[in-house]
Amino acid sequence: MSSSSSTNDTTPLCGSTPFPLPCPLTQPTNGHNASCYTTTIPLPLCPTYPYDTDTPSNLNLSSTLLTQHTTYRDLDETFYQPQATTLLVFGMGLGISVLTLCNVLVLTPSRKRGMPIHTAVLVGCMAMIVVGGCTVWLATYGPEVASYLVLTGDWASTTYTTSFRVASAARFLGTIVAFAAVQIAFAWQGRALCTVVKVKWGRAWYVGLLGLLMVVGFVAFAFTAAFGAYQVRLVALVGVWGVEYLPGRYEMGGWVYLRFWYRVCGCVSLGLWSLCFLGTAGCVVWERRGVLGGGSGSGIATEGSGGSGTMAGMMGVRRRARSAYERALRLIGIVAVESFIVPIVLCIVSGLPLRVPLTESLVLPVILALLPISTLFLDNEASMGIGRQVITGGSGSRDHCESRERLPEVGQSSENHPTDTIHVFAELDSTSMRSSGLESKPRGLHQGQFERELQAIDRM
Repeated sequence: MSSSSSTNDTTPLCGSTPFPLPCPLTQPTNGHNASCYTTTIPLPLCPTYPYDTDTPSNLNLSSTLLTQHTTYRDLDETFYQPQATTLLVFGMGLGISVLTLCNVLVLTPSRKRGMPIHTAVLVGCMAMIVVGGCTVWLATYGPEVASYLVLTGDWASTTYTTSFRVASAARFLGTIVAFAAVQIAFAWQGRALCTVVKVKWGRAWYVGLLGLLMVVGFVAFAFTAAFGAYQVRLVALVGVWGVEYLPGRYEMGGWVYLRFWYRVCGCVSLGLWSLCFLGTAGCVVWERRGVLGGGSGSGIATEGSGGSGTMAGMMGVRRRARSAYERALRLIGIVAVESFIVPIVLCIVSGLPLRVPLTESLVLPVILALLPISTLFLDNEASMGIGRQVITGGSGSRDHCESRERLPEVGQSSENHPTDTIHVFAELDSTSMRSSGLESKPRGLHQGQFERELQAIDRM
């Protein structure tokens, strides 16, 4: 087939005549070196069925084929822009996952390493790194095979390499693992919220809501696993067993609905979990609104002490402690709002008819990035240890332990304990506590309720 030959039944591919529509979905020799053919090779510009745009192999195209015909603008809007969007979105998700993994490894206190939520976040981050890396690599897959798949959607006539099959399977399996890790982290957080924080408007319905969220999360995970298993099976059948065992593209109607419901359930589950955390943290902040509003009940309860100098020093401690308590409460509120707004917005956007799956690319990485802020990065145990040694003068924590046993639980009414109300919420790390000047102050602060507050927020 020479480019100089010209007959009545042949048409140059690079001519000025646009390709016919409609046209058959066939192309000789798997689309390799298509620009050298002189026979008519019709390439469809308007697909007759919805493309599976989530499949990585449909994310690339061949510059050899696309730059040489007259409908470049249509192809640019149809293929080039979605490809660039996919690379950008999944690249952002990959970067978020890498940064979150580094933060979890560096900032998590040693005593929290190995906790279920710590393990779930680590596994989820590593799974999202695999998903993002495989997707970005598949977006730059071989131009001949990729362009043929994009332009024709002919899965049955395409020859796949081993690396393509492995990367595709790893991407689908990574999505399943990441979604499962996020659900486990949410479930563990919900368990802590049920056992630690008391909700004044009724504990029964709150526990029921968390149970419902766990059920919705399980259903969403089942849909995710089923759709991912189908995608892995599809790639395996094409690459291993041959064309005769491959389900036709017109037989994918049920699987398209399965993908839709898995996305809906996943978005509902993640969004409700975020709303649940927002409500709980809002309750914690609301019960302590006197501190944020400048109320007078935020002082530090002290035992009798002599000397005006001592009293002046304690007033300074009171102001610094209240400032630290206020900043800590504001931090909790900000994290709660961000943990709700960001995933909800991304979940809503993922329901739009876009060509990039935001659930796998951005929603899961963002949630994994927000979870450790309110759970793993609070090193309250170290702060409590320093506060105990400083405020008790480094000696005899016996009185401190006895007073701790007499104090009410977190969220319990303090009417019967007027001297043991919540007065201080120290800085979240030992450096901030030392910089507050607490190490030079006299003993006598009631630390039992203070420690219970820190432990309560710590277990959230």
